[in-house]
Order: sequence, then structure tokens, then C-alpha cells
Amino acid sequence: MVPKAPEAEASSVKLVSAKTSSVQPKAAVRTVPKARENNVVSRAGVDFKYKKVLNNVSMTAYSAEQKGIGTRTASGTRVTEGRTIAVDPGIIPIGWWVYIEGVGFRRAEDTGGAIKGHKIDVYYDSLRAALNFGRKSGRTVYVIGPVKPELN
Repeated sequence: MVPKAPEAEASSVKLVSAKTSSVQPKAAVRTVPKARENNVVSRAGVDFKYKKVLNNVSMTAYSAEQKGIGTRTASGTRVTEGRTIAVDPGIIPIGWWVYIEGVGFRRAEDTGGAIKGHKIDVYYDSLRAALNFGRKSGRTVYVIGPVKPELN
């Protein structure tokens, strides 16, 4: 009887060799859509330049009608529906504008104990609206800067 070990070795060497030769390391090539060249995008009829993009951001909402929530923000402004968001200032600087997919332009004016990392709290005047907002996740946020972009 002839031992089959050398054959098995030869075939496994061939197999490994075939895998090694067919799988070439590829450079990570990411095509940048034309709209994102030079960190410029167009959203809600506004072209704006952004400093960074945050992916997979989770959001909740809050209201001054909730117990313990005041009408003044950490930045000293008055909370305003359609403008005020609470952020982690280590991620988004206080006073900076952002564009949140599905929400729109908002300004980082507040902070909160539970707002850490890629999490944002959106302000609503009514508690009902804040509760209806619920929780959202997987959102993209464009961090713009201290000046709100203007309509084209």
C-alpha cells in the first residue's frame, strides 16, 4: 500500500498556492462622490462645507416641559425648537452648527449627563413632540462650524 500523505501535502500546497496567487492585497480605494469633494455637500437646498462627518449617530429628544429641564442651555442661550440640540462637546463644539440627516440644521447649544460620544438630544417645546420623536439611530451628522450656512 502506498501512503497518500505526500499526495495530500502536494494538493494542499497547490490549494494554498492557488489561494495565495489569486488573492492579491488590494489598496483600499474609496471613490468620493462629486458632491463630497473638498468636504462640500448639498442638503435641504444649501451647499455647505463641513469639518467632519459622524456616522451611526443615535438621537433622542427632550423638552423644557420635562421635570428638571430648564429653558437655558449650557451655552447660555434660551432653548429653541428647530435650533437647539444637546451634544457631547468633545465631539461637537458648543456653538457649532450641524446638519442631521432627516432632521435638518441644528446648533449645538446644550449638554447633558447622558449625552456622550455619538449621541444627540434634539429639543422640542412640547413633551408630546419629544416623546413622539422617540429614538433614532444610524443617522449621519455633518459638523459644519460656528456659522450657519445660507440658502443658495
